[in-house]
Amino acid sequence: MKSNEAKKKSMPMDISSSNTLLMKLKNSLDLQVAEAERLYYNCDYQACNLLTEAVLKMDPYHDACLPIHISCQVELKQSNKLFTLGHNLVDLYPNLAIPWFAVGCYYYIIGKSDLARRYLSKATALDRLFGPAWLAYGHSFAIENEHDQAMAAYFKASQLMRGCHLPLLYIGLECGLTNNVNLAEKFFQQAQHIAPDDPFIMHEKGVIAFQNSQ
Repeated sequence: MKSNEAKKKSMPMDISSSNTLLMKLKNSLDLQVAEAERLYYNCDYQACNLLTEAVLKMDPYHDACLPIHISCQVELKQSNKLFTLGHNLVDLYPNLAIPWFAVGCYYYIIGKSDLARRYLSKATALDRLFGPAWLAYGHSFAIENEHDQAMAAYFKASQLMRGCHLPLLYIGLECGLTNNVNLAEKFFQQAQHIAPDDPFIMHEKGVIAFQNSQ
């Protein structure tokens, strides 16, 4: 057993080690990406974008950061930045899914759904397990009211993105648009179980409640 004097001598070293560990954790890009993902799902897109930009300055091709960054740029309608990023990625990694995901998202936000589908389809073909591309692929159909194709893509995304509420939310939206209110409510409840404070889920549940009251 250590004497009290020995314990006192060891304490500064222990505190120093803890501080060093905390600094390493604070500077961890992976932890910053996890925080950016949390901000994205909380709909704090501006803060998310600032954080992903900071991460990409340190590591321009961080695999986990890029899908969040691209998705955030879609929400913020940053088409010029997305265009540049997409084409830079295509030049560097033409055989990976992420560049074509970026290009497809660019065409989606400028309203060219056919081109968006072409490039998002290429992304899913290159990586069948890349959930964000399937989700965006569904959006490219949903924007043109092609409900069956949109739901098929969203269901695929829900299988790949376990623990993410977004595919369930969009499946519910498509069910509501096809007048399947009971099924829509079921998917909204599943989505809310994962993300209880998401304002979009609350809004859609309010719409369903209003429709049921009529």
